[in-house]
Amino acid sequence: MSERRWYRSLYWRIALGFIVLLAVLLVAQAASFVWIAVQTEGGQPERVGQDFAELVATDFESALAQDAALDLRQYATKRLAEFHRPAFVAFPNGTVIGPPGEAVPPGLGRFADVRSRAPRGMGRPSGGPMAPEGRERLPRSGAPDTPSGQAPADPRGEPRRPRDDGGLAGPPPMFARRRMAIAPVRFQGQVVATVFVAPTVGVRRITQELGPWLALGGVLLLLGGTAVAALLVFRPAHAQLRALEQAARRFGEGDLRARAPAIGADEVAAVAHAFNQMADDLTARQTQLSEADRARRQLLADVSHELMTPLTAIRGYADTLALPQFGPAAADGQRYVRIIQEEVERIERLVGDLLELARFEAAGMTLVTEEVPVAELFDRVVARHEHAAQEKQVTIEVRLPDEEMVIVADPRRMEQALQNLASNALRHTPAGGRVTLGAEQHGRRTWLRVADTGRGIPAEHLPHIFDRFYKADPSRTQSGSGLGLSIVKAIVERHGGTVSAQSVPGVETMFEIELSR
Repeated sequence: MSERRWYRSLYWRIALGFIVLLAVLLVAQAASFVWIAVQTEGGQPERVGQDFAELVATDFESALAQDAALDLRQYATKRLAEFHRPAFVAFPNGTVIGPPGEAVPPGLGRFADVRSRAPRGMGRPSGGPMAPEGRERLPRSGAPDTPSGQAPADPRGEPRRPRDDGGLAGPPPMFARRRMAIAPVRFQGQVVATVFVAPTVGVRRITQELGPWLALGGVLLLLGGTAVAALLVFRPAHAQLRALEQAARRFGEGDLRARAPAIGADEVAAVAHAFNQMADDLTARQTQLSEADRARRQLLADVSHELMTPLTAIRGYADTLALPQFGPAAADGQRYVRIIQEEVERIERLVGDLLELARFEAAGMTLVTEEVPVAELFDRVVARHEHAAQEKQVTIEVRLPDEEMVIVADPRRMEQALQNLASNALRHTPAGGRVTLGAEQHGRRTWLRVADTGRGIPAEHLPHIFDRFYKADPSRTQSGSGLGLSIVKAIVERHGGTVSAQSVPGVETMFEIELSR
């Protein structure tokens, strides 16, 4: 199982995706709000802009009325910085004053100079309403009406500037895109300045005014939405998935009672229901298999036990027939009696192995453990197989790095396991070969090894050699019962150890028993 990484988690990918989506939506909503505020300013941009321009002009005229020596440029610089929307004041000499940080649109100075030199009647609408305190109200178009005899106004309502040929030029370049609200500032019957106000508030000013509040509201909404989603959506789903994962892991480790909490009716609960149903089915099948295996073992033990009685009788009669006074006189008859004896011995060994294996698998065999010197175990194995090894011209070697090495085991059963491995190695080692008994110990772990230089075991047979009655070479029907390695495995596992096999065909085959203190 690969190491867990939080960024690989489906839960975190969904959560981060939700947070990013929510943040994008909030940013888009704030941008839309700013754009609408800039474009409409309450739905009446032209009316509001014109009213504001006239209000600024009235403010300047009131200040001049109160103080005739007022420096209008200095006063305009101060007042324009205090207004909530950008406004520009152009003087007849071409000077233009605007709020701090705002770029002055090109052409305002020239246009103000034209308005200051226009005839006095220009700018008073015929029959039009008067502004408060006797101020003239300019038309909504942002330009004064053109009296009779004057040059016609621009089709967009803007006045034309005089040209060298006596005509009127077009409006400044800024008016080609959108119209600005215009209001003259009059003092003692003369236009001393002109107020220009854009019909909409600039994006930067709106952003400066509303940006902090929109950002604060967006952060609060983001945190609140994330918290609500985490509590109502992600946290319950995450808890259910973790519980399902833990239940699956426990069930895989052998806890057949592990079940996942199936709460609710969502997809995670459906998966939990399916897992629990699968666990119930597997538990039922495991119970059935256990019962069937127990019955099989019991039957095998009973049959093996029952076979011992007739086998004992057959062996007794065969031994009787082998006596000179009872045996057949012919040589063939005597040979047949010997064959019967050999087959009875073979069947007795097979039945004995079956009984012993059944007792081991049923945990009916009690082990009496003690500290056993490994050297003594190896000496007894060599003593038992020394004669057979000499007849086959096979050498048995013992490689023990420490003569004082001991293990904690049942000496009789561990010797039986080593005897089976040595017998199996000797049976498959040709003349001139070698069987080696070795051991190694590190800390609380000990390895006992039996190796031979026989033909070896093909790789496809290695996973099955400890199965009952399995033979890597099917042609060897007369060698062994096929239960020796199964008995070795049962004995080692009863000691809490493991047994394994490694083989390089034609070079060496090694069986290794690993024990822990």
